[in-house]
Amino acid sequence: REEEQIFLTTLQNICTDKKLQKVSGQYLDIIIAALNYSNLSQSDQLIDLLNEIRNKDKLSTFHENVIIKRDKRIVVTEDTEIKHLFIFKHPGTGTCTESGTSECGFILRGKVQDDNAIATLCTNSEEYSDTEIHLHDIVSANEMYFYSVFSKTISDGNEIRVAGRWMWERYWLSDITDWKVEQSCVAYKVTDYLVAKPE
Repeated sequence: REEEQIFLTTLQNICTDKKLQKVSGQYLDIIIAALNYSNLSQSDQLIDLLNEIRNKDKLSTFHENVIIKRDKRIVVTEDTEIKHLFIFKHPGTGTCTESGTSECGFILRGKVQDDNAIATLCTNSEEYSDTEIHLHDIVSANEMYFYSVFSKTISDGNEIRVAGRWMWERYWLSDITDWKVEQSCVAYKVTDYLVAKPE
């Protein structure tokens, strides 16, 4: 038991100092469930060890995708350009030194160009002035999926709700018009975030 605790402490220290990924909690659950049916003489010991890893915040995570709802919308240019403000502290941020003055988050600048909607992550600090939001370098556009939720009440009183970035409902539900935008969201992949604090 003492050797197990020494191993876990060492492992946590390594994960804090090095850029190692956390283990998926779901993945550990699958292994633990399988070991319950194992004939290995060490299966009970392995289950105990994996449960310890599963319960350590520095070693495992149950985060897959988080859904972040837009907090504020700023119109830059009517009908063509909008700032979407999201409050979000990335789990790999560590201690934030700016938390007293503004909140962790990011801004997506939405723009209509040639009938296409384009969303770009704002990385220039000037974009964040007077927004009460600040950006951390660990936030990446590559891990985001920006989409909107639309709804429409139809003639029989039922409400139809759709979500997506490509306006498929305009083609597949073409007889329904005047969709209402309920919410704009970002699905952010955090499964593989780094344990180490960003340098």
